[in-house]
Amino acid sequence: MHFHHRAPPHPPPGRAMTNPESVTAHEPDPTRRNGPLPPPPGSNAALRRRRTTAIILVGTGILAGACVVNAILIWKTRAGGTPPLGTIGVTLGLVVLAAVLIADASRQFRALERRDASLRVLAASLEQRVASRTRSLSEANRRFDAALRASGVTVFTQDTALVYTWISRRAFGQQSRDAIIGRSDADLIAERWRGPIIALKTKVIETGEPASAEVRNGQNGIERWYDLTVEPQHDEAGRIIGIICGAVEITSRKEQEARIRLLMREVTHRSKNLLAVTQAIARQTAANSASIGDFVDRFSARLQSLAGSHDLLVQEDWQGASLREIVRSQLGHYFDHANTQIELQGNPVRVPPEAAQHIGMALHELATNAAKFGALSVPQGRVRISWAIVQGDDAAGDAAGDAAGGVANARHCRLLWEEHGGPPVIPAQRHGFGRAIVERVVARALDGKAVLTYAPDGVRWTLDFMVPPAAS
Repeated sequence: MHFHHRAPPHPPPGRAMTNPESVTAHEPDPTRRNGPLPPPPGSNAALRRRRTTAIILVGTGILAGACVVNAILIWKTRAGGTPPLGTIGVTLGLVVLAAVLIADASRQFRALERRDASLRVLAASLEQRVASRTRSLSEANRRFDAALRASGVTVFTQDTALVYTWISRRAFGQQSRDAIIGRSDADLIAERWRGPIIALKTKVIETGEPASAEVRNGQNGIERWYDLTVEPQHDEAGRIIGIICGAVEITSRKEQEARIRLLMREVTHRSKNLLAVTQAIARQTAANSASIGDFVDRFSARLQSLAGSHDLLVQEDWQGASLREIVRSQLGHYFDHANTQIELQGNPVRVPPEAAQHIGMALHELATNAAKFGALSVPQGRVRISWAIVQGDDAAGDAAGDAAGGVANARHCRLLWEEHGGPPVIPAQRHGFGRAIVERVVARALDGKAVLTYAPDGVRWTLDFMVPPAAS
């Protein structure tokens, strides 16, 4: 009975028999985007590989021993001897054991191949997820940077020594963020500004409580205001390792608040003046009124005149007003006859707010008198209102020939009211409030000169007053 040699099983085509230690399962490294990693020591895959290797080695040894025994038996048979039955049994047992071990090794290898393929799929999936998370994080960082740039917020971190460790944008007049990192407030902030800023940050580091304040800082000699918020920064153990801060420039808001305070003081001042003027108008109107009804009519008309001047000044942000607009605001209800009875003539001239208010009151009194007794009381009457900038030497002279002209850079303005074609002029026998406004109040308020003339052909009023160069 012959036993033929059986070769050990070969690996499948295209797969070499390698050291089992080199067959590894791969798991993704979240810090690497490409390339698998070996399995950790002691993993199930490594244990299965070592077991398979041992089985293959034992099976190969047994098979080799069976081949040797088979060769001896064949040699003795050819020499005429009879092989012992025990030896034949041992040889058969060794062959069966080797076949069982090799079959088990084959199953182990197939299981490892399946596990390895599954691990490769898992690794690829994890790498895709890591890549996706990385892209999402990069996109979130870009959105965060864009939001910071659009909002005007500067975010930065400092350690407990107030040395800058990170900043979202360049600041402190530096050309780049790198010029700030590694430097402290003492290096970057001028001494006159750094005290409150360092005190606020130090308090947060010492107490661990967030804090905020409006602080000042200077860049290139220009004062800037910031709304500074400071919060403590902790490590994993809860210890304070620094601060994280957010700063928003509020210079424009502070300047606006200062302007509002200035405007409120100006409004208060103007309100007091207005109340004083209103009180004077009421007192003088009452003193020169024949009855309560007469007082109400006169007082209401004068308040409307004052209100018209204020409306005009509000439209101009209290920066002054045009003489032409002042005339129109006071004579608006007479301008139905503008093409036939009222003539306006003069180059553009702007007067300060106080001048606008008093000139408006004088024009109202002149118009009221003309409507009752003068040129506006008859259809054929005419009123000519003219103004011009005149040289200082000419300010006291005759304004009639200079009303339409003048030198643009002179400092005196001449305003002229002339009536023609009305009833014969009869000078007033008593001096009422209206005449006081026209002759004295306006001239005194504007530091100028007013002349009221009762000419036979109509009332003539001239006002000379100084205006700032910019107003002309």
